Amino acid sequence: MENSTTTTTPTLFSKKISAKGKTYYTTVKVAKNGNKYMTITESGLQDGNATRRWVMVFEENMDEFAKAIHEAAQFVLNKN
Repeated sequence: MENSTTTTTPTLFSKKISAKGKTYYTTVKVAKNGNKYMTITESGLQDGNATRRWVMVFEENMDEFAKAIHEAAQFVLNKN
């Protein structure tokens, strides 16, 4: 018999970005209710300790989130 507490959500997409001592992952999964969500994870070392931080963005917020990320990236790259 399958134990429901050990099931994992399926990963639909994943991309790894390595940059100067940090690693970033963007991952798209499916929630238990069937909706998709994205996590952005940062992992690296801080004061010699491994750290991991993440943000979850759900499908219903994706348009606004993507627009804000695009605008912020354009500003940082001075392409505004």
